[in-house]
Amino acid sequence: MGAGALGKKQTMKFIIHSLKLTDQAIAFEKKLAESCYIPGRDTAQTHGDEILRENLSAMKESDPDVYVIWDGASQGTLFDMGCAYALGKKIHPIFLVPGRSWTDYFSRKINQIITYHG
Repeated sequence: MGAGALGKKQTMKFIIHSLKLTDQAIAFEKKLAESCYIPGRDTAQTHGDEILRENLSAMKESDPDVYVIWDGASQGTLFDMGCAYALGKKIHPIFLVPGRSWTDYFSRKINQIITYHG
């Protein structure tokens, strides 16, 4: 991530997603027409702890806005959403598979911003 025209550090968007929804995350990146960090593509899918640490590190450096594409079951996605919340990121639910309690909560938040003011 280099310096922009005004010398500001450029950051990228972070798309939190369930691993099996990586294709949807890539499609959303194209819709945004911006470079995004997509864990299913950009994080080595080796060991759980390493994945979580790498995602957290990338999220710390990302834009304040993060986007969520969740299947309603992925525990890693829940962890990443918790990290985003704790980091004070603005969480934008984009796509959620219906039928789960967290899904119901987040689907009511579509087109809203969720943020922690700690």
